[in-house]
Amino acid sequence: MRAEKSGWSAAASPVSASLTGQTRVAATSFLALFSIVGLALYGLPFYYDFMVSDFGWSRAQVTSGNFYSKLLIGPLFGFAAGWIVDRFGPRRMMMGGILMAGTALMGLSYASTLGLFYFFYLFNALGYVCGDRYPTRY
Repeated sequence: MRAEKSGWSAAASPVSASLTGQTRVAATSFLALFSIVGLALYGLPFYYDFMVSDFGWSRAQVTSGNFYSKLLIGPLFGFAAGWIVDRFGPRRMMMGGILMAGTALMGLSYASTLGLFYFFYLFNALGYVCGDRYPTRY
């Protein structure tokens, strides 16, 4: 009864508004991290056999794209990522990482040479580092 007199309805109370905002943030975070980590990091090995059979590359060539990209990008970009998070904030870095990972996945779908494949895998690793590894932990 008192809520009706003050102009607040049960659906528009401050508590329900904050829960809606929290739910939106949690859902957005889940979808962003699922797309970067779930699809781009753990989902790509599913396609290794198809890449080997379609392009005629060896399994070692295909898997080394993933291995070397993570081995190079993580340590080399780690120091710069800390500076970028401090300077611009984690939100901008995550948005850049999501865009890089998405661009890399689209590029991987068009890559027909081993050089392009490695380039987009490096770009994918950079998107993973920018979109998940550093901004969500520091």
